Amino acid sequence: MSRPVALQLDFLSDELAARIAYFVLREGRSHYALGEGHNPAAVLVLDCDAPESKAITSRALAQGRVVLLLSSVLRTVKGAVVVGKPLSAQKLIRAAKPLQLLLSPPALRPTAGAGIPLLKAHKPVADTAAKRASRHIKLHNYVPVRPAALATGRAAGEDQRWQLLCGPAGEPGKRPEFRYYRAGDSLADYLKQAVRGCADTLSEAAVLRAAGLHLYIVPASGLVFGNLSMKTRRALQIAVTALSADQVTTDYVATHSPQTIASAIGTQKGIVSQLDSLLWLTALLASQGRLAEGTDPDRPVQLRFQPDMTRLESFPHAGALATRWQQEALSLRDMLADAAIPARFIIAFYNAAQSISAFGQEPPALAVLHETLAPVDPQA
Repeated sequence: MSRPVALQLDFLSDELAARIAYFVLREGRSHYALGEGHNPAAVLVLDCDAPESKAITSRALAQGRVVLLLSSVLRTVKGAVVVGKPLSAQKLIRAAKPLQLLLSPPALRPTAGAGIPLLKAHKPVADTAAKRASRHIKLHNYVPVRPAALATGRAAGEDQRWQLLCGPAGEPGKRPEFRYYRAGDSLADYLKQAVRGCADTLSEAAVLRAAGLHLYIVPASGLVFGNLSMKTRRALQIAVTALSADQVTTDYVATHSPQTIASAIGTQKGIVSQLDSLLWLTALLASQGRLAEGTDPDRPVQLRFQPDMTRLESFPHAGALATRWQQEALSLRDMLADAAIPARFIIAFYNAAQSISAFGQEPPALAVLHETLAPVDPQA
């Protein structure tokens, strides 16, 4: 029996990624698995109707990646498998074999000119372009507003976005004073607790309900389903607010039945996030340039792995900080003194990296996060 094909869904809209992930968890497990973004052996799934898809496809094929394209119009792309819209379980199942051929050793691949059978595409329906545009607003293009402005809906500029994610800008040349907050009251911490709880109770999934936000967390797949997108003002408000114990409940699904998991996911609206991306984002929103109470800013830390900044919520200097902290063990205070980077971005990266267990100073219980988010090896 052929091994399941690992799929990378990072470049799809929330809606499209949710539909494919739901299909995999419900009836496609014998054909597909959900891979991680930094796994080069995974098949990259792209929406041909998205504006950036052509450039991403070209780069992926040049790097030797296998690509699955979802398209509303008839097209042929050398080295890729094309599935026509509207999607269906049958179409995705039929695409598995051509993908396995492309993933097979060179001697077993189709010869030049033989071609990979393409699935018949459908003509786009009216107003598809308008619907596509609304679906492909990513958070890094969305300009959120500060909590005080969320209720009024006032527009915000770029600096206000950095203030929401990284805290207010300090005075140039002035040594920053650390500000602290109670991390245990944040949505980010409740997310971590839910992941740990799945490991402690040997549960397949956790259902986290927080002030109207419902999240269905499946650690083994690295996915989170929910009723609200984190692009909405309501979800952002919940993420930046201190939550009381009576506002949050967590239930665990102690079963490995795909039918049970699929049924529970079906009660949500299908919004999907990568678990590490959601942990990273909620940590930024909760901390806003502050440190969690009990943090030791003088303890040297070093990245155990490079965060994938192509998928995680980015902000100025995040890439440079990742490189520096992977090369050398430095305390937060040393990095603030040494790097010519505004303090709020250094503190923001420190908090976000801790949220996905990228540093080595977390309690042993948080090791489950790194193990849970490890890349899926389709050859294992």
